[in-house]
Amino acid sequence: MGKFYGTYKRNLDEKKRLQVPTKLVPNEGNLIAIRGFDGCLSVYSEEGFGELEEKLGSYDFFDAKARKLIRKFFSSRVDLSLDSHGRISLGEDIAHEYNLSSSVILLGAGNHFEIWDEETYRKYDEEGDGDSLESLAQLLATVGEK
Repeated sequence: MGKFYGTYKRNLDEKKRLQVPTKLVPNEGNLIAIRGFDGCLSVYSEEGFGELEEKLGSYDFFDAKARKLIRKFFSSRVDLSLDSHGRISLGEDIAHEYNLSSSVILLGAGNHFEIWDEETYRKYDEEGDGDSLESLAQLLATVGEK
């Protein structure tokens, strides 16, 4: 499975197509987008999505919260094909649903990358609930110590 890293600023064209940076293009297969957290669109390779699908499949569908999560993720799935110019077509519906203006940010997030409206991401990053990199790292350092 490919790993996705880095931050990239891109523009959607008038047809809502997005040039995907070469470093974010999987070696094989297409891309799969689903509803992400905090207002972004999460994009996986086919292999990465398969791993997510396996994890979600392990949740108890009789549990109301698990069922809701499974539905939200799977119902938002969109298959995205790269054209010969390395672009994906998001279309008007996706651009509208995720409030994507012409200026977007792509963030590598390890097993997937995220597509954010630039202004939405800047606000999210600035607000951050007071979470500095240091305070988040401290939280990770204490996980499992209890």
